[in-house]
Amino acid sequence: MAVVLHPLAGGLVEMAGSLRGHQNFYYDMGADPQYAGVLLDRITDFFEAFYRGALTAAGELIDVVFFGDDYGTQSGMFVSPRMWRALVKPRLRRLIRTIKGLAGVRFMLHSCGAIAPILEDLVEIGVDMLNPVQPSACGMEPAEVKRRLGQCLVLHGAIDQQGVLPHGAPADVVREVRARMRELAPGGGYVLAVSPNIQADVLPENILALYDTAQEAGKYPIQ
Repeated sequence: MAVVLHPLAGGLVEMAGSLRGHQNFYYDMGADPQYAGVLLDRITDFFEAFYRGALTAAGELIDVVFFGDDYGTQSGMFVSPRMWRALVKPRLRRLIRTIKGLAGVRFMLHSCGAIAPILEDLVEIGVDMLNPVQPSACGMEPAEVKRRLGQCLVLHGAIDQQGVLPHGAPADVVREVRARMRELAPGGGYVLAVSPNIQADVLPENILALYDTAQEAGKYPIQ
C-alpha cells in the first residue's frame, strides 16, 4: 500500500484560472505571456513552500506526491503544446525537482483529456505516474500510450467512465477491464482504475463487475 500526499488546492494552471478567471488566464497566456509567467512563478512558489513544510515533516512516510493540473479537453489541449512548453513546463519542472529533492517520492500527475502531444515532455521533467489514461480522449488510446511510454511511465486509469461504465451492461464492463489488462498490464507499470473517477450515474452492478473482474484476472503474471 502506498501513502499518497494530495494537496487540497488545484495545480499551476488551475489555480491561475481560479485567480484570474479561466478565460482571462488563457487570454493572458497568449496576449501577455510575461504577466502569465510571473503569475505562474508565484503559484509555483506557493506550492514549493507547501511541499517543503509537508515533506520536511512527513517525507519519510510519503511514497507518492499527487498533483492535479488539467491540460486537456476531449479533443485537444487547452493551449498549444508550444505555449504549454513555454509557460507551464519550466514551472512544473521546477516544482518536481523541489519535491524530489526533499524526499524519495514518486511524482504522480493528474491531467484529464487529450494530452498526447506532451507525454514525452512529462517524462522528461520527472513525472513518474500519469492519471488518468482517458481512453475516449483524442490520441490517448491506451495501447498506443503503453507502446510509447510504458517503459518509463506508470499508467493509472483507462477504464472508460464516459461510455462503458455508465451506459454498458456488466458484461461490457468485464470486457473493458480484460481489454485494458491485456493492453496495459504486461510488464508491469499499470494501476487499474476508472478514468478518472466513478460517477453517480454508474449502476452498482457495473461497479461490482469492475471489482470482481479485477480481483479475478488482475494477478501477475498477466499475459
